[in-house]
Amino acid sequence: MDKITNYTIENLQIRCFYNEENSGDIIYLNTDFEGVESALSELENMLKKCSKNVILPVFAAIEGERWGHDLSPWPAPGVFRDAGDFTGGAPEYLKKLIENVMPVVEQTLFGPKNELRRGILGYSLGGLFAFWSLFACNAFDCAASVSGSLWYDGFVEYARSAAFQKKPIAVYLSVGDKEHKTRNKRMAAVERCLEECRVLCNERDIPVLSERNPGNHFVNVPVRIAKALYYLTEQLQQ
Repeated sequence: MDKITNYTIENLQIRCFYNEENSGDIIYLNTDFEGVESALSELENMLKKCSKNVILPVFAAIEGERWGHDLSPWPAPGVFRDAGDFTGGAPEYLKKLIENVMPVVEQTLFGPKNELRRGILGYSLGGLFAFWSLFACNAFDCAASVSGSLWYDGFVEYARSAAFQKKPIAVYLSVGDKEHKTRNKRMAAVERCLEECRVLCNERDIPVLSERNPGNHFVNVPVRIAKALYYLTEQLQQ
């Protein structure tokens, strides 16, 4: 990516990566800047191996969120002794993104564009937030939950009963093939919960790609994110 633009909005840092020629779409990532840079490097390697002419969107990485608060949709017990409980601040955080962050970023980069399409991607708890946001607002056209915390207490039940605020053009779900082997009983349900979310998308006639990656939750994270970005990029251009 040959251009970078930085923003500070309230307590959040936003770094946008893009080329001079971009698709006019944007994908938001609740992922640290270093992780996004590594993922974009992997994405460029993938694109070199394919024969398609892919015009990339803008990738907007966000830092500064309070992990256990801003990315959790409702309160739930914590899973690690030293991390505390989840405090359910996602609705407030999503409101901040939609009302404060996105207008500034998009007006600066695109001007008064009416037909902007947006994706959202997250890893781990950020992946839960990304998929949950499709039920909570109509701001995003597609979402990727990469090794997402879809095991989160009550989430599958919520997804079954809730409606998407607008029909997504695509959903990407992934999990490591060893993630279910954790000793934590709640987190061990991750693969089953992902499968239930995949079935839910199929039942609602939503294009969904579900992938199992080698390894546990922490293996080849940039590659996993890059695969999700590639899929969302393709779907946004169709």
